[in-house]
Amino acid sequence: MSMDKNDIRQIIRKARREQSADERKARSSEIMFNLFSLYELSGDRIKGLNVASFKSFDGEPEMDEISSRLISMGAGCFFPAISDGGIIMSRTGDFDANGKAFIHGKLGILEPAVHESGFVKMDIVLIPGIAFSVNGDRIGFGKGYYDKYLTKYLPGKLPLLIAPVFDFQITDGFISEPHDIPVDVIVSELRVIHTNSGRGIL
Repeated sequence: MSMDKNDIRQIIRKARREQSADERKARSSEIMFNLFSLYELSGDRIKGLNVASFKSFDGEPEMDEISSRLISMGAGCFFPAISDGGIIMSRTGDFDANGKAFIHGKLGILEPAVHESGFVKMDIVLIPGIAFSVNGDRIGFGKGYYDKYLTKYLPGKLPLLIAPVFDFQITDGFISEPHDIPVDVIVSELRVIHTNSGRGIL
């Protein structure tokens, strides 16, 4: 029996917020361990690739240490910013007139203070979400920003989509939409799921 997506959003967001700081930190550390155990992110394979990360929001897994590690491994680390009703992936390093590298964007989420001037292709996207099915279907905040962003890629040329999530965010209680693009890998603190998205590894 499927549940309404808004009901799932409320249940998962409540569960994320109710974690203690220690629980969130411990689970996030396990997510990071499992993430960098992936073939695609191990050794020198990540060096020179463009990888989109994100800033944690609303009880999401802690991402700062993951982003720092990507940079230390030689990846170009980008973050989403909302611009003209869509997402643009921007690298940090530049500061705005107030000396800030990140500012709160339209949705209250931290984003790069200085945006890229155009579309930059990613090799890997660490994609946030509220709930995921074992098949890779995703429930986001309902704004469709990532769906619109992924339509910029040619068919068959999508980046590898990896979802770092808490295990309680994985559920099969919803129906995907025809336009939904499934993620390739789901990484929680307890398991790694390679979905049936049909897209191979790098």
